[in-house]
Amino acid sequence: MNVLVMQGIGDSLWTLPKLQAIARAHGSCTINLKVAVWNRDEAESRAVDLLRRIPIVDSVELYSMPRDGRPSACLLHGAPAGDDGIYRYIPDGPTDEYPGVDFVAIANRALDRGVRLEDWLPEYATNWSVFDGLRIDASERIYAHAIERSRGITAGYVVMFHSSVAGNTHSGWNRGSLWKPRQWVDLARKLHDSMGVAVISIGASSDRDYWDVLRSDPTTAGMTYWHSLIGRLTIGQTLALIQRARAVYSYPSGIGVVAHYLRRPTCFFWRRHGNPIDSRANVSPSDAMASAWTYPDAGDEYLPAWYGETTVDQIVEHAIKAGW
Repeated sequence: MNVLVMQGIGDSLWTLPKLQAIARAHGSCTINLKVAVWNRDEAESRAVDLLRRIPIVDSVELYSMPRDGRPSACLLHGAPAGDDGIYRYIPDGPTDEYPGVDFVAIANRALDRGVRLEDWLPEYATNWSVFDGLRIDASERIYAHAIERSRGITAGYVVMFHSSVAGNTHSGWNRGSLWKPRQWVDLARKLHDSMGVAVISIGASSDRDYWDVLRSDPTTAGMTYWHSLIGRLTIGQTLALIQRARAVYSYPSGIGVVAHYLRRPTCFFWRRHGNPIDSRANVSPSDAMASAWTYPDAGDEYLPAWYGETTVDQIVEHAIKAGW
């Protein structure tokens, strides 16, 4: 069965717990993912390698969506979001609108509204075990282990993903810098001081500019336990590094989604509904989205943190109490 999914790592992963049931209900035993894109570049193809590592997925390829005046590849014509701040996605379900596509699966339609993943397309059963056995090869695991040895990390490490300057200032979940660079610095320091962990920051090459901002703070001069692998990892090395981490602290992105689905303790940042991610498009998902996609039994292993509200001390206190 050929299933059209969105291009983002988190956006595409959110569909997976339903896909086996969808395929079976429509008489298929295969899952061939078509990743909706406009441009076949690194930014839009970033989910492909990860999706190919999911055991239930038979194939993955980029799918060029029509450029017909829509604001994005998987949105309807007109405004990107409605008056409620929710993106206006193309319809889910069986389709003959797109050649070579049998079914459109966009879990964000429900999640953006705070509807639990189980209740998106409720006629199809949810299988939370699809992330078990995600393929990480031996060389990638060896690389992650070697990072600890080469950098003298003896008490474990946590992973941080901060995103870019643009995502933390002009538009994005931290638009206007509600969570400031100094707070990342304080969080790294307090996690190390309280638990002895090293801190490893990761991300794409485009995220290096924000790392430069963080390390320009003069108080970071002695923080030799804070390392950057930003722009230096393959997706497999990233997965292996996350899988060995004690915890992950993430700007809203596929990094945080992957970390949670790999059962790593995860702190994931969110922006309150009514305070748009992009004020020009009035995009503002429901607050309930923060947990609508998580494992039903997540408990203390998942912490939604709110930009402008949650403090560094609250995050560290949760990590200590939960044994992260």
